[in-house]
Amino acid sequence: MSGKGGVGKSTVATQLAVLLSQKYEVGLIDIDICGPSVPTMLGMVGQEVHQSAQGWSPVYNGDLAVMSIGFLMNNQNDAVIWRGPRKNGLIQQFLQEVTWGELDFLVIDSKFIIMQNILALQMSTYHWFSF
Repeated sequence: MSGKGGVGKSTVATQLAVLLSQKYEVGLIDIDICGPSVPTMLGMVGQEVHQSAQGWSPVYNGDLAVMSIGFLMNNQNDAVIWRGPRKNGLIQQFLQEVTWGELDFLVIDSKFIIMQNILALQMSTYHWFSF
């Protein structure tokens, strides 16, 4: 989908993940570091990510495992301006250091430019969609 803002990428990604989670094991990553909206759409604002010896634990909405930069922010209205290594490091952490368990699908809500970084990482483990 488009990298343009306001075209519904987050809405489509969230609804697809919710629908798939009714039958499959699904994870949803919100890597829109400029405006994470998945926690708001799912009524999960204020939820926190927990760290364990195995890595970060996703936050659950029913059977849907969710990870968003919004869970890591102290204030949802704060601006997040990350570029280069810091942004790539967060993407890598969300993909490799979150204890997703066995997933059938991993839905990624992201702008296209961020997807270029994700595609550079090996994602052969999952069936995944990007919006």
